[in-house]
Amino acid sequence: MINQFLDWAQTQQNVWIITNWQLLQWVRNPVPISQLNDFAPFKCPTPQVSAKICNGMPENEAGLIQNCYFSDFPFQTCYGCPTDNPTPANPMPAQASPSDGSALRYRLPANCSTPFWDPIAGNCLCTSSDCAFTDSSKPIGPNGANLTGGGTGQPSNTPTPSYIPFNGNDAISLSPASVFTGVALLSGFAAGVTMLL
Repeated sequence: MINQFLDWAQTQQNVWIITNWQLLQWVRNPVPISQLNDFAPFKCPTPQVSAKICNGMPENEAGLIQNCYFSDFPFQTCYGCPTDNPTPANPMPAQASPSDGSALRYRLPANCSTPFWDPIAGNCLCTSSDCAFTDSSKPIGPNGANLTGGGTGQPSNTPTPSYIPFNGNDAISLSPASVFTGVALLSGFAAGVTMLL
């Protein structure tokens, strides 16, 4: 259903499918629709990677994708089929040994962007600051355990603080009333954005 909506939305005039970060850049520096084609945060440059690696770019990954046959949801991956169904409690199960005898694949590490990661060799093709990547996401799991770590599929159980503010300041205490107000403001903002569409 979401794919049908996105297909329909792309046929409409003045519709932009963007990330949250891109939306925030526009909110900080709004430009008229007539200038959106030249708005730098809305540009999506394609990384220049010509190596035959499994990186999400169809022209590079032909023949390298593995088919994972689960009864409820078969899927394809570059990073090795898991032994069990991924679940919220176990989002990154260990890899199953490939039936063709090839080696386990390396999962995406925190210091390399997907287009430049070779999961078969376990090598990042990015060697300059132009393509450098810093993972600013928060670990998920009980007590801050990072259940999405890199390597060959074994999650890191090293606990990290459960809350680290993005700005580096000390954590603030939120009362239920302030959380409700914040949710109401965000809901109002989302409704306003929807109205702009």
